[in-house]
Amino acid sequence: MKKFCLSVVFATPLLFSGTVSAVTVWTDWTSIIKGQPGSAEGSLGSTGVAYSGDVINVSTIDGNTTVWDPDATFIGGAVDVSPSTIGDVIGLNGATATSTISFSAPVLNPVIAIFSLGAPDDSVMLAFDDATPSLEVYGLNSTFTDDLADLVVSGNSVTGQGGSGVIMFEGLYSSLTFNNSNGEYWYGITVGNVTAVPVPAAVWLFGSGLLGLVGVARRR
Repeated sequence: MKKFCLSVVFATPLLFSGTVSAVTVWTDWTSIIKGQPGSAEGSLGSTGVAYSGDVINVSTIDGNTTVWDPDATFIGGAVDVSPSTIGDVIGLNGATATSTISFSAPVLNPVIAIFSLGAPDDSVMLAFDDATPSLEVYGLNSTFTDDLADLVVSGNSVTGQGGSGVIMFEGLYSSLTFNNSNGEYWYGITVGNVTAVPVPAAVWLFGSGLLGLVGVARRR
């Protein structure tokens, strides 16, 4: 009987802990048309991404932007990879009131990285249509390095006073649309998603083997 009890104690955590892990993937933007409105297209893994709205001159898709620095501002909560790994950014200033991000297939848990929304003395709000974000992580950026920079989520809106960070929309989405409350000098965005990755089958087989040992120990 003691062998049976000990086997259950050690086998159960291996079977039921860590069944999934979160992995963040960011869009690789491959084409861009600057304008107000403008547009951009790219890929998020095997899913196509299209954007329409503000696309101002600071936008870059060559992988060389430095706005996603420091990484610590964009890694936290469910987000485990910084958008700096791709290094693209779409620049907006609010002149086009409505912006839309569309996916070629529904995307699980889309995330939007935001660079320098608003300023310490000039708040800017983004209001999302039929989508409620959660703030996963935020912090300072290369433009505003003081504690006045902020990013706040309330209901379906995000308000920035120079803050940067990442917001997430839990669930499946085919598109995300947001409206600017007012214009500003510029801010930047990119989009990604947080996927749930199952534990490799070998782990389950190992766990099944342990349960088999439990049965043997019990019969003995």
